[in-house]
This record gives sequence, C-alpha cells and structure tokens, in this order.
Amino acid sequence: MSVTLRRSPSGPFVDVSAPGDPQMKARANSGPVLGPRGAIHFLDGTNISITAADDAPGDEVEITIDAVGSTVGNLETAYDTLDAPFSTSGSGWVDVTGLSGSITLAEPAAVWAVAQFELETSSGSNSTAGVRIVIDTSNGPEMQRFLPGTNDRGLGGAEHRSGVLPAGTYTVKVQMRVPTGAATLQMTEAQLFAISENGAQGPTGATGATGATGPTGPTGATGAPGATGPTGPAGPVQYPAGYIHGARLLWLSTSTGSVGDAGQLSAMRDAGDSFDISFTGVLSFDITTSGPGGLQTGSSEAASTWYEVHVIADSLAINPTAALLIPYGTAFSEPGYDKNRRVGWMRNDSLSTFKKFDTMPGLGSRRRYFYDLVYNALYVVSNGTATTPTAISCATRAPPTCTEVWLHYRYQPTGNFDDFFVRPTGSAVARVNSPWDIQPSVASTGVSDEVRCGTPVPCDDSQSIDYAVQSAGGPVWISCSGYTDEV
Repeated sequence: MSVTLRRSPSGPFVDVSAPGDPQMKARANSGPVLGPRGAIHFLDGTNISITAADDAPGDEVEITIDAVGSTVGNLETAYDTLDAPFSTSGSGWVDVTGLSGSITLAEPAAVWAVAQFELETSSGSNSTAGVRIVIDTSNGPEMQRFLPGTNDRGLGGAEHRSGVLPAGTYTVKVQMRVPTGAATLQMTEAQLFAISENGAQGPTGATGATGATGPTGPTGATGAPGATGPTGPAGPVQYPAGYIHGARLLWLSTSTGSVGDAGQLSAMRDAGDSFDISFTGVLSFDITTSGPGGLQTGSSEAASTWYEVHVIADSLAINPTAALLIPYGTAFSEPGYDKNRRVGWMRNDSLSTFKKFDTMPGLGSRRRYFYDLVYNALYVVSNGTATTPTAISCATRAPPTCTEVWLHYRYQPTGNFDDFFVRPTGSAVARVNSPWDIQPSVASTGVSDEVRCGTPVPCDDSQSIDYAVQSAGGPVWISCSGYTDEV
C-alpha cells in the first residue's frame, strides 16, 4: 500500500496519513525513527522508504511500505521485540529468549545493532544487571545497570558494531546476566534493531587537464608529434550541503566524552556549507581543559548548562582537526581554527558533571540519545494533577535543537477509565483526540490501577510540552528519558 507524508504548514512536525487504514496512521504517529538514505523505521517493525522530495510546507510525498528485513538501497535491516518478560539470576551470560534476528549481507559490510530495554528486580536487592549484544560470534560491550531495591525499574540501551563481515547470513541477539548481587532480574520490555553499514561513495573528481603540445620541428623537416602530457590529478570530492556521516558522540565520564569511532571515517560539511571536514578514529574532549580538545578558549565551566559539541578544523591545514565544547549561546571563536560543525550536546548538571547517556547509532543528521539513569532521576512532572493543559519544561533534559522528547509515564488513576494526555506546547488538539491520550484498563469505578509506558512526543526549541489528567485525584509522574537531535 502507499501512504502520504505531508509537512505541517505551521511547524516542523510531520503528519502521516494512510487513506482507508487508520491503524497505519496511528502507528505512523507513534514515532518513526529516521534512518540513513531516506528510510523510516517504525517502532512496530514496518520499514518505509521515501520515493520523492518534500521541499515546502504542504507538499505531499508518496512513500511505500516494505516488509521487515528488506533491503533499503544497499542497506539490510533486522528488527525484533521481546515476546514475553525474560528472567535470570546467574552471573553467566544467557541468551534473552524471544529477542533475536538475522541479517543477510549481499556484500561484505559491517553491522550496527542497538537494543532498548526496561529492567526490573523481581526478587532480591542491591544487584547489577549486565546486558550486551552479540553479532555472529562478536560480543559487544557490557552495559551495566544497578538496581538497589526490590521491584526497582530502570531503562537502558546497548549497542555493538561488528567488523567487516563477508557476505552471508548472521544472527544478532541480546544476552543478559547478573554479575553482582543475589537477585532475580527481569527484562520486561525490549526492542532490537540491526542495520548494515555500507559507506556512501563520493562524486567523481574532475578530469585532469590535457598535456601541452610538443615543440615544432626545425624548418625544412616536419617535427615529430609532441608527447601527450600526463593526466591531471583527480578533482576534490565535495560533500553535499548539510552532509554528515559517522562522528558519533559518546559519554565517557563526568567530565569527558568523544566523537567518532576507532578506525572509522567521520565526514561532514561545515556549518557554513563551504568546507569539507573529515577525520579517522576518535576525537576526545575534557571540559576541565581549555582550547582544542576541551572548553573553548575564554569560556569557563558552569553548572546546569548545555554545551555544544563541535568538530573544528583549520582550512589552511596547519592545526589538526579537534573536538571543542562551546557553552550554549556563545559564538564559535577558537584561535587557529575557522571551520566548525556541531555534532551534539553535553549537559552539565547542578554538580557540574556530565549526565550519562547512551547514543543510538546513526549515519545521518538525525541522532537519538537516551539517559543511562533511573527514570525517577529524570522527572519533569512529579505527582502532577493539572486538569487543564499545562506547559512543562524539558529544558534540563532536552537541548534547544531537539525535535522530539522521549517520555516515560507512571500514572495512578482513581476512577473508572480515568486517563491523562500530553501534546506539543502550542498544539490545540483536545484530550479525547490526542494521539498521546493514555488510558489504563480499569474494570469498575473506584478501582486503583497503575500504568507505566513511554512514547515520543514532538518538541521544538521551546523545550516544552503540555500535559493534563482527567481527574485531580489521579496523579501522573513524567520522566524525560531521552531526545532526538538534528545536527
């Protein structure tokens, strides 16, 4: 089937409609993840590839639906969700039942895989959960989450990139263990997504100049033809406007981070769209130092502040390419450097320490980040009882350039079919018509229930959303557990 993608005339949000298929529309509005080369991967596993360009507000673009695991361009994908909660209490690695997939490579390529999940202590306390992704026989790094009490819950993410694999079919799976403590830990919800990584080829360089004609022979005899000159050098490769590949931002410690991956090329067009920047490997930065590889010269570290992370370059090729932290609202100005491109954000909290996050793999300009913290440390609403749409700020959790926020809810209704809803600030959508209206199943009046779930909600540079509950007696707690950024 085909559906229509239309950019809203009033803002940066995208409306998706599917004539005759309201269920498809509901899935589309639940939050697509924009992948590389114009592919949209919905959270329910549906892949959608764009077949035309969207140039102006109100323009329509037809997009077509492909089956899960199909090839998009020369990229292959695999997707799976957890079929049922999975429990373990041992210190050794075990496969998470019902969370695996296979990916078939038509040509040699590397494979990126990422998992998002929720963990819960079903018995015991003071234990650590370990989660990793395995691609074929290659084990990914272990993500650990400490859960101090019984029935504690926490969100997390893990990722792994294989080396270049030969053509063939490979298994991608998630493993779990309990390295410390004596508790039974349960993975209650999870999604696994894998994609092959085939680098794009740059444009062909310009043809070299023709060699000079040989000299004319002496008078009276015809001179021999001159030799053909050597072929000129290939013309320079120029990246398209706004192009970026690689340059993945990672949290390393409370004061350090890095851009890029070991042995991998990162390439981008600069912020002024006048210069190509590229480097291979990792650029590290430390906010306690000044200049390239640290905080911009002349700036001082401050608590509760957003810092832009830039890759900076010298167009004269005298100074090496480096990473640089710039306080939000401060113009780029670093001695010896004249080109820059923002690749992400770091948040300094009230204790002047970077908030820990996990980065979802991305090859284009759309990047997703999830905080590696328990959800009650990320509240933007606590015990909220507003019964009319009320704006709440996500400015301490999502940066000014975010395009959507990922919200986690805990709701305790008191009456039959009580509900609550959220919406983008400035939207006029009513509660009963909101795609973000959430209602638990309560069989009879007065029976208390609790719902815990999460959804993405569009957000702009206001860093704000609205919420309301149906009854003041049914409070809601809302955590901002992550965000999507456009670099």
